[in-house]
Amino acid sequence: MFQTCGSWGYSGGQEEGCYDNKNTIFLQPAPETEVQNIEFFFCKKSLIQRVTLHAPHAGHNAEKGTLQYMDAGGAWVTAAQGIPTGNPKDLVISSAGDKYFHRWRIHDWRCAGNQWLAGIDISGQEDAA
Repeated sequence: MFQTCGSWGYSGGQEEGCYDNKNTIFLQPAPETEVQNIEFFFCKKSLIQRVTLHAPHAGHNAEKGTLQYMDAGGAWVTAAQGIPTGNPKDLVISSAGDKYFHRWRIHDWRCAGNQWLAGIDISGQEDAA
């Protein structure tokens, strides 16, 4: 998706909407099923320890998503599966181990109803090497 480090973006969905009054994005109407990814390209190899996709309200609870990294051969490898938690249900993905890579993504995320997020929190660290 990206050729330049220090960037991020998403793929999938037929919409590109942002509701300024709510600071949220809208990507796909409810009946659509296109796979959606949110990809990150870090300049230094980085470890992603935790990701939270925030649901805007209970009508759009987060349902699924997978944290993946791109290995040295260019293949996407699953690091962890998301778990819906809270009310409204956010999707929390926690990754264990020392996996430092430039490219990470939240793969095939989905929420109830329209594909709509109120934000993403990511925690991790850069490789010290």
